[in-house]
Amino acid sequence: MWRASLANVRQAHRLGAGARSIWKGSALTVPSVGRIIKPANASAILRRSYHEDVVYGYRVPKEFEYPDYSPEQLRNRQQQAALVCLVNAYRTTGHRATDLDPLGIQKRQAIPELDPARYGLTDADQTFDVDGILAVKAEDGSTKLSVAEIHQALTDLYCGHVAFEFEHIPDTAEKRWFADHVESTSASHKLDAAKKRRFYELLARSEAFDNFMQKKFGQVKRYGLEGAESAIVALDELFSLCNHSGIAEAVVGMPHRGRLNIL
Repeated sequence: MWRASLANVRQAHRLGAGARSIWKGSALTVPSVGRIIKPANASAILRRSYHEDVVYGYRVPKEFEYPDYSPEQLRNRQQQAALVCLVNAYRTTGHRATDLDPLGIQKRQAIPELDPARYGLTDADQTFDVDGILAVKAEDGSTKLSVAEIHQALTDLYCGHVAFEFEHIPDTAEKRWFADHVESTSASHKLDAAKKRRFYELLARSEAFDNFMQKKFGQVKRYGLEGAESAIVALDELFSLCNHSGIAEAVVGMPHRGRLNIL
């Protein structure tokens, strides 16, 4: 028996590449033996790939599409290149001038790139059409804004008490979506006093819990929430929206960091 098996192995070795198993349709042909093995799930195996949704746990990412600039908007951007540079400067470096110190102790950094005069925009009363450049609109709904209004709007958006930083995203469509969303909806997302107290309570409890765990179990390896405290606020807001939408159960797949805090 073993001699016959050894002969088959030697014959297959001499055949080289021709003795390999080859998929043909839904059949597996083995030249060295001369038989055709046709498994019942051959078609499913052929279709299966590591990067397909048939693999357990894998989901094909959805393609994100965002409408591109219209020809009129592109023409407007070409004609107002200086204004485009100013808006891009705020989107890129505006977070460096954000007021994040509630006590007013830290001195805010002066960013030369955020000065309109740097781009030749010295006339505060000069009016520009910001269609395709900035998603902010005037009180009457028009896209005609003066340099002073544009500068004030950019300062309030990107240099206020909340920082936005999204220009590092490689996808241009995603960056445009972030910019349009921030600039067109930030005015409607003002937090009332009750919401602010709720968020502060969550953050304070998380910080107190981290301090307690560090003192009580200082020698035990754990992953605190340092640097990711905003996850507490985001999940609280998400669960609140789910509750109002009629969702009765939620499954959270948590990473190591902050798991105990969220529990």
